Amino acid sequence: MRVKLNLFAVLFLIVLFNICFVSAAGITGDTITGESITGNATSHQVVMSIAVVAASNPSLTLLGPNNETYFYNESLLLNYETVGEEVVLYNLDGNSNITITGQPSIFFSASEGQHTLYLYSTNSRGTNFTSVIFDIDLETYTVDYEEYNGAYKGDSTKFNQYSFEEIQELEEIILENTQYGKMNFSQEINVTQDSNFSDFLTNLSANTEISFNLIEINGENLPNFDKSATLHLYNLSFSNPRILKDGSVCSATDCSVIDYSGGDLEFTVTGFSTYSAEETPSGEETTPGGGGGGGSSQTTSFEIDKDYIKTTITQGITYYEEIEIKNTHQSTLDFTISTPDMNNLIKIDTTSFSLKLNERKTIKLNILAGPEIIPDLYLGKLRIVGGSMTKEIPVAISVDSLGALFDIKATIPRQFRTVSPGEDFIAEVSLYSLGKLGRVDTEIEYRLVEEETGEVIITETETIAIETQAGFIKTFEIPKDIQLGHYIFYVKATYEGKVASSTAEFQIKDSSTLNLVFGRYFGLTISIILLGFLILWYEIRKVKKDKKPTLIIKKHPLGSKKRRDPSISKFKKAFNK
Repeated sequence: MRVKLNLFAVLFLIVLFNICFVSAAGITGDTITGESITGNATSHQVVMSIAVVAASNPSLTLLGPNNETYFYNESLLLNYETVGEEVVLYNLDGNSNITITGQPSIFFSASEGQHTLYLYSTNSRGTNFTSVIFDIDLETYTVDYEEYNGAYKGDSTKFNQYSFEEIQELEEIILENTQYGKMNFSQEINVTQDSNFSDFLTNLSANTEISFNLIEINGENLPNFDKSATLHLYNLSFSNPRILKDGSVCSATDCSVIDYSGGDLEFTVTGFSTYSAEETPSGEETTPGGGGGGGSSQTTSFEIDKDYIKTTITQGITYYEEIEIKNTHQSTLDFTISTPDMNNLIKIDTTSFSLKLNERKTIKLNILAGPEIIPDLYLGKLRIVGGSMTKEIPVAISVDSLGALFDIKATIPRQFRTVSPGEDFIAEVSLYSLGKLGRVDTEIEYRLVEEETGEVIITETETIAIETQAGFIKTFEIPKDIQLGHYIFYVKATYEGKVASSTAEFQIKDSSTLNLVFGRYFGLTISIILLGFLILWYEIRKVKKDKKPTLIIKKHPLGSKKRRDPSISKFKKAFNK
């Protein structure tokens, strides 16, 4: 027994050591550590040279499909990024090459089974290629969303473009019927985690409903969709609506109105049930953002299809962006559009116009940086005035030099797209040479910039040696007194006066100390708890082992008369003989 216990203790300590080791790795983020100074950037980087890809070859990154299992075989998304290419080709399972023209993504179909997709990016100096193996299994799972895949689907999520692995942690799911309303979920959802996983089916068509003045989810069959969301009820005719939950007035805790205009009631909910609306009775509290009637003023409102404009442009080359404006006000509105801080970069084709109720207009933005514009990051606003309402869209434009010798890309891992003051922020940077330079010293500049004001919070510059391509992991300690809000990570590579740049967005939100500790140091916490239980178990065993046995004599139930053990009597007789 002692040998078994000792063996158990050894195995337990080995497991415990591995847990602690993994936890420790999680704390550092698996990055190379270096000097850390509070409030300033800290640099952890790995510079590598890859001689397989020639300096003049185009760069190529395959974004999808992934090495996963897909449960649809039509309209699969082939998505990629490439720089310096002249021709992009792909083929499936080594069959005939197909040329991709004009788009960084296309849709394709494949038969059931395992496939290998080959992708090539070619220019006059060479070819870069990549490949991926993926499976198509039509029996793996089914998501029935036919109700949100027809003529009135609007912005509904296309579940057939995702793999089985991806739908188990799907973000920003939208279900819309453009006639009646929309559900926009703000939390990550495991689509497969419904009430009956054994049928390998999630039936959204049968268990959700968007009809006139009604949005409903069957919570018993779809408990995984019992999440917070933003809802829209379209084409209502109320003057001042209020929200109903299961037929009763919804409390301010569960429902919050964002806006009501043009018959569109927009509101948030904390979880799911059946939602509708009714007219607010005269004399009762009016709905925030409500329309006219009952003595309240009608809200002037319009919709814009973009809430942020971000682009990287090259000096001397014109780029185009489009925004769509929809009038949701009860009457015709006069609009004006301007870019007060960016007139030297953006020219608007139409700066003033009028729209009737529910009328839409697409505005074209011509973005051009002349040779006098210094390559850098430029922030500003696109201001849209409709009637008495003004809306501003943040604009971020990175200007690169014409003939830049590098291509650079900034990526923020998912877990660092939202961070808290005092935490570490990590970004990944990839840099590719576009010419036959050999190993050269390149200046790299990093900035963390507040989106609203353009204030530079952190900046750092360093010089690194790059041959063909390099990868970096940059770590910054976010100041504890930083303003909460949206920020931009900007990185710029400069060589011989030529600039290449890239940006990525992230957000700084506050979080409680408890969440911070248990979120980041969860593995270490569990290890300490297990170690405590091990020590307690050992002490209990030790006490039991050292304790002397105590003889307990019980009085015989028949009284003082004792019963004699026959075996003892036989022993005495034998002894006397």
